Amino acid sequence: MVFALDKYVDVLVSLGINPTQLFFCQIIYERRHDLLYKIAQEGFSFPREYLDQLELIGLIVNTNPSGDNTFADYYEVTDKFVSEFYTATKQDGEEFWKKYPAYLNISGKSIPAKGVNKEEMIRWYHQNIGTVHNHNEVMKKRTKGLLDNFFQELININNL
Repeated sequence: MVFALDKYVDVLVSLGINPTQLFFCQIIYERRHDLLYKIAQEGFSFPREYLDQLELIGLIVNTNPSGDNTFADYYEVTDKFVSEFYTATKQDGEEFWKKYPAYLNISGKSIPAKGVNKEEMIRWYHQNIGTVHNHNEVMKKRTKGLLDNFFQELININNL
């Protein structure tokens, strides 16, 4: 998901971190360890002092039980990072699911819309609706019945 540059800068300033640290936290939150490995294979790394600082200010936690190395797999972002960077919440996804219609009328056919996996749908919604503004706009459109294209996109994404 691509965020507006203003949002990145606001988060950098409010958290007092650098762009590399923000990038690391975002990758960890999105569970894109494949990207971390790709970065490492290309000879880049996230400096240990950057990770130590993130841990010190409470944005990440090293869950490695031995604590003797810094493999990215063992890091988790904290709620502090999530609440600062991701304004959409899991509760937004739940709210959307409740408003999500049981059936859609597409090309004159009634299609079961809740045939998708609820947890996957909420996760997708959470990851793809990145701001409260967007969530509120989606909910307004849903209330007005203006989401046919949005629901069609969800159906296509979920291969229904």
